[in-house]
Amino acid sequence: MYRESDALFLAYVVENLQDIAIAFYDMDLAHYFTLSSYTWNAASQYTVQKLELVTYPEMYPFFELGLHGGISMISTRYASANDKFQRTYNAYVEDSYIIPCDCNNLYGFGMQEMMPISNIKWLKKSLVKNYIGQ
Repeated sequence: MYRESDALFLAYVVENLQDIAIAFYDMDLAHYFTLSSYTWNAASQYTVQKLELVTYPEMYPFFELGLHGGISMISTRYASANDKFQRTYNAYVEDSYIIPCDCNNLYGFGMQEMMPISNIKWLKKSLVKNYIGQ
């Protein structure tokens, strides 16, 4: 009985989501394999922005190789620093520091950034050298 009621509740939720999707975007969720592909099409329709395709053949692998994903974590439970501002500073040991960095929700941060939509091209080498300081 539990599985039957669980399946019925899930079907009810999916049908309601489908009704909302059709009413708001005039797009049926049943025509998409993933919610991310539906979201991409909904965003494209909502913003009415024309996206320009990448025209340089060598640029496409550059973007593909830049895609990363998966789980990132630090599994070290203990870290110690040898900082001259600490009471336990040892002058005979190399200085080391701990930098607290809260990097939660990097995906959400990336989603808030502006994306290029047109005029995508390589920078000239002189501009790159000026930017990285070489």
